[in-house]
Amino acid sequence: MKQELQIAAEVGTPFYLYDEATLCGQIEHVRWLTEGPGLQARFAVKANPATRVLQLMAASGLWADAVSGNEA
Repeated sequence: MKQELQIAAEVGTPFYLYDEATLCGQIEHVRWLTEGPGLQARFAVKANPATRVLQLMAASGLWADAVSGNEA
């Protein structure tokens, strides 16, 4: 909690803090859930367009679900 308060003081609020290990674990769980035939995991870009999050999704093989090419 102290780390979050320090970051808030430095960058202001609201801010979003993502833990890469947690994200990667969740991505692996989604990939496991969608291993079956006819299934495909996709990440809605509108849900979180943060560059690093999108990079992790792409590196993991998840497809982007976007309305337009500009969004993707």
